[in-house]
Amino acid sequence: MRTLGYEVLTAEDGGSALAILERGAAVDLLFTDVSMPRGMSGDELARRAQRLRRRLKVLLISGYAAAVRDGALLEQFTVLAKPYRSDELAHAVRAALDG
Repeated sequence: MRTLGYEVLTAEDGGSALAILERGAAVDLLFTDVSMPRGMSGDELARRAQRLRRRLKVLLISGYAAAVRDGALLEQFTVLAKPYRSDELAHAVRAALDG
């Protein structure tokens, strides 16, 4: 994401990401994998993050075909299938921010 010109804040897990949001950091887009360490899934993180910040944009990524085709997930969030090329990432980020 930095190579695309975006400022990036990183978190090691969902709890850390929520802590960043709770501290009031300026965040326009939550970019996370559906599968994450330490128990919280990316879609759970996204839902909890949007409860904190109603207008927060979300881009989920996943290497699992079932997640990428999950209708309920797709209704709520933009989902990008792994592996992806940098131009696909750039397009997905822009679409999520504009959406």
